[in-house]
Amino acid sequence: MTKIKTSLYSSAISVLPLNMAQIYHLVATLLLLCYIKLSSSELVQQQPLVLKYHNGPLLKGRITVNLIWYGKFTPIQRSIIVDFINSLNSDNAALPPTSSWWKTTENYT
Repeated sequence: MTKIKTSLYSSAISVLPLNMAQIYHLVATLLLLCYIKLSSSELVQQQPLVLKYHNGPLLKGRITVNLIWYGKFTPIQRSIIVDFINSLNSDNAALPPTSSWWKTTENYT
C-alpha cells in the first residue's frame, strides 16, 4: 500500500467539486441570507415625533393647580390624585416623577 502525501491545499481543492444541485442550493442560501439581511434593516423604522410644536406660547415657571373635588372620594383616592399632582414637580416627588415624562417637551423649546 502506497501512502500518498497530500497537502492542505490539495485537500481543500478536493472538496470544491460540487454537482449542480449543490451549487443551486448554495446560491439560493446565499441569496436568502442577503434578503434577510436587507429586510431586517427595514423592521426598525424611525418613528415620527408624537408632539408637534406650532410656535405657540408654552407654559413655563411655577403654575398653580387648584383641585376641585366633585363627588365622593375616599382618602386613598384623594391621596393617589394628590401624589400624582405633586409628582409633576420633580423637586418634591418620589422616583420616578411624572415630570420626567414631560422632559420630551424640552426638545421643542
